[in-house]
Amino acid sequence: MVRKAVEIGISLGVSPRDTFDNMIDLIKSAEEYGFDSAWLIDIPTSKDCFISMALAAINTNTIRLGSGVINPITRHPAVSGRGFAAVQELSQGRCLVGLGTGHTDVHMLGRKPGRIKDVEEAITLLQKLFRGEKITNYGMNLQLPVDYDPIPIFLAANQPNMLRLAGKLCDGVILMGGANVEFIKWQMAHVREGAESAGRTLDDIQLDLWFPMSISDDKEQALTDIRPWVASQAETFSFWKDLPDFLEPYRDECARIGAAYDKTHHVSRHAVHKELVSDDLANYLAVAGSAQECVERIEEITSLGIHGITTALLPGDRKDRLRTMSENIIPTLA
Repeated sequence: MVRKAVEIGISLGVSPRDTFDNMIDLIKSAEEYGFDSAWLIDIPTSKDCFISMALAAINTNTIRLGSGVINPITRHPAVSGRGFAAVQELSQGRCLVGLGTGHTDVHMLGRKPGRIKDVEEAITLLQKLFRGEKITNYGMNLQLPVDYDPIPIFLAANQPNMLRLAGKLCDGVILMGGANVEFIKWQMAHVREGAESAGRTLDDIQLDLWFPMSISDDKEQALTDIRPWVASQAETFSFWKDLPDFLEPYRDECARIGAAYDKTHHVSRHAVHKELVSDDLANYLAVAGSAQECVERIEEITSLGIHGITTALLPGDRKDRLRTMSENIIPTLA
């Protein structure tokens, strides 16, 4: 396995039409190709992420396994904490917590995403559970037997308040939004601000950038591959009251995508709303093109000082996508 200065992971969901055997095979292949982590999507249209992580844990040896991502509304931390503890035991210490507000999956259920205080409470409660402390918040004593290191908590964030919260409390932050230098620098500044408010530095937080990547000499096909994910980010931006200056040129486009967005086809290649994504926005937020073009983008991004990149494992021949990334991207991260 190639040792890397910047780590690389994949995020993937398990469709109800797919099998757990296929998922296990993909994650085992990712481990063999040198990927560092696999994050299992947690939305109502995918198979359960905790079952997926547990099955992956007992069928792999080195790859770390995380939730990509849970939220405190549909997964109360007093319950999810037990699930993470089980995965940590089964994986012998390879579990990661990915936590967010639940923008997509909560809306799918007709509810509102978690507020900052909900997320902060969930982080604090999980940290206490992972340290083996007794929780009495709910009129009962809750304590996990702990014989492993505390599980790292990564907060998925793209707006200032959540980015600052990640810097203040978490082991890591999942930088959501786009593979764009201007965007990443803006996000890192807010994480740094949160870290400094708690007497920490940016070096104390793992920065993991999530984005889709399609490597293909057929540029149009590569752009088609990434459009569903870009549409999901544009829909998120359509809710923002204030856009940073670098997103202002895309305000109207994001609003159109947001108005048409069908959450039952979230990040689906069958989604009609993906056709509203322009080439310009797709290139701005994601990485698509020839191997050389993708390598140049990755080198530009990793030069900013982030610790890891996680790319959505897009549909199609997923094993071939893993192989292509292992041959073209992983060597540049060494």
